[in-house]
Amino acid sequence: MTTVEPDRGELRQALEHASERVVGLVRGSAPLDGPVPGLDWTKAQLAAHLCAICQAFASTVRGEELTGRFGADYASGYGPGASLPEAVAAINASVVKQASFPSAAAAADALATGAAALVAAGADRDLSERRPAPWYGTDVTLPVGSLLSLAVSELLVHGYDLARAVGADLRASAATAAAATAVAATVMSEMLPRMLDEQNATGFAGSFDIRIRGGGRFILQIADGTARSEAAGGRNADCVLSLSGYPALLMGFDRVPVWRAIASGNARASGRRPWLGLRFHRLFLTA
Repeated sequence: MTTVEPDRGELRQALEHASERVVGLVRGSAPLDGPVPGLDWTKAQLAAHLCAICQAFASTVRGEELTGRFGADYASGYGPGASLPEAVAAINASVVKQASFPSAAAAADALATGAAALVAAGADRDLSERRPAPWYGTDVTLPVGSLLSLAVSELLVHGYDLARAVGADLRASAATAAAATAVAATVMSEMLPRMLDEQNATGFAGSFDIRIRGGGRFILQIADGTARSEAAGGRNADCVLSLSGYPALLMGFDRVPVWRAIASGNARASGRRPWLGLRFHRLFLTA
């Protein structure tokens, strides 16, 4: 499987912007026991989830052993029979169940500290070097560039959640759009093969040329209930998907419906089998 490697400078800027934005939203989110629309978490629990992501990802990027610091839930992966979304949900539930901060400011400070550690951990690191990511599956390793890009996607999507919770503007700023563009192809090329819904993909065979506008590009091959990402390299695919980065992430995390992205011009299908674009979203499990 070939994963799109992000640009180092753009990745750092994306991580800094996404973390600064979400820290600001957490700081203005009192009272923390209020709900987050669309999630079964309070604002305190969402802040705890983001803190855990920053801390765990920073530790694994640094090459540290995870069990002693984070316990078996993060470090041992998950058992047979669980889908990736189910396993990640179980880990998240164990992390947030005892979330407690004395104030929104304290939660924001904790998140800022974790985000700074993540930025520092990724500085000058070889983005192709692989690190364990057991929360995505037993014995799974991911490139450092993918881990940092996934952290950005979590911060951006949960920033959207917090913006809804506090009544902030949901429209993406230029910096937010740029951050999503910087990481979307990396996140999608890494995670879509792991998120294939084998039941819905049974009998399906086709290829997608996925192009993030202003960003990366890759080919996704699907056949026999498996998916594989490959370098574009001039290959022809059945369906070309042109996507804006931020809406692509929000669709992937089931925050906005596909029809809205299409209607707004943020998703377009072309190629010799453009109708496959209408089926694309249903081929994958929801994150």
